[in-house]
Amino acid sequence: MRRQFQEQDSRVRTWAGRAYTDDELSRRFDQQTATGSDDGLMDEEAARRLVARERESSQSDLMDEATVKRKLAEERAREREKDAVDAEEERRAAAARAACQDSSDESSRSRSRSRSRTEPPRPASRPVSFEPLSGEGDGLQPGAMVMLTNLKQAAALNGSRGKLERFDAASGRWEVKLLASGDVKAIRPDNLLPAPDTEDASAAPSSPVPEIAPRSPPPAPELTGRAQGAAASRVAAPAPPPKPARRMGTVRWYNGRRKLGAVIPDGPTDAADLFIPAQGAPNGSQVPPQPGGLFHGTRVSFLPMTIKSEAANGKQKTEVVCMDVRPLAGQKGLLCGVDTNAGAKERNDDRIAAQDLHELGFLSGIFDGHRGGSCAEFAAKQVPPNVLSAYRARAKRQTLTESTLAVTGHMNKLRPVYHASKNRLTSVFFAPADARYAWGLG
Repeated sequence: MRRQFQEQDSRVRTWAGRAYTDDELSRRFDQQTATGSDDGLMDEEAARRLVARERESSQSDLMDEATVKRKLAEERAREREKDAVDAEEERRAAAARAACQDSSDESSRSRSRSRSRTEPPRPASRPVSFEPLSGEGDGLQPGAMVMLTNLKQAAALNGSRGKLERFDAASGRWEVKLLASGDVKAIRPDNLLPAPDTEDASAAPSSPVPEIAPRSPPPAPELTGRAQGAAASRVAAPAPPPKPARRMGTVRWYNGRRKLGAVIPDGPTDAADLFIPAQGAPNGSQVPPQPGGLFHGTRVSFLPMTIKSEAANGKQKTEVVCMDVRPLAGQKGLLCGVDTNAGAKERNDDRIAAQDLHELGFLSGIFDGHRGGSCAEFAAKQVPPNVLSAYRARAKRQTLTESTLAVTGHMNKLRPVYHASKNRLTSVFFAPADARYAWGLG
């Protein structure tokens, strides 16, 4: 079935439909040839002349080696002259600053010597309104010493001294360089008070210090009786003992299931092995071949701890054990890794399991998935914990079985004795700690 499309208007065409025909192109080319219009194109001779002129101009811009050396020498000479002028100006400025500092020190010392102790205190100066670059009346010029006051936003700066840098007419504030920190702050004229001209005056006292010896502290009260004994005990109280330093050693043996072991401490060869209690190793039941496990030959660091226990004769004995046993860094252990690739599939449905199993080691497995990865993902998550629980359950069953057989054999040896005492029934029952009910007992 064909669909009928309406014919488009001949005036609405694409660019491909507007292409010129061969006859029209030939006609246009003949017209351009007849009129002599080349639309900016040049013949071969004109192009050669243009290239020659460009080469001549480029050659004229190049300098020979002697000219280059001469220009470089002139530039270096100008730079040396400029550096010499800058150094001379800096030396003169430093000399002027030193002379001004010496004169200001002399004037401050003379004023401090002439000030009398009986002089009444000066009234607080009123805030001064400064004018930019003004030296008449109460106005100050840049470089004057001022003190900050009545600041609300930065109240911590009240009383700080600084030097006026310049006046910003746009904001109506003075830029003040603080003497203590060297920071530049923009302060309103109402928050500035005139200060001594020298920076050292901020540290000088307002009046001469009298030559009077400082008062000695009052004598300590004499303590008698119980108070004296308490004070003596506080003074003579010994400092707490320092914490023991970490020591180094080598693991002689370690049982990950029981979390027990022994360490050979570094030092004398005849030193006794130190015991690792159940809570002595943060790794717990991690044992090889999984990474970070403890086994014989592992270099470790530990904290020695002294514990007291009762001996068989009823006396107390002290024993040093290892706590916080950690393997030293840099030891080469087991490196485990598992990798999987999608291959030619659009989506990888396989799943991997890579996990440390306490008491067993490192478990790795690849679970093949088909038409989705849900089953493979479930198996990868459930297999490792189920393997560990099955191992522990088997260990319990084996322990119970061996214990029952041992008790049965012992009872068989003592059967004549029990038979002589007319005992007819003996029942032995073993149950795990997590069992709640026991059926079939009578």
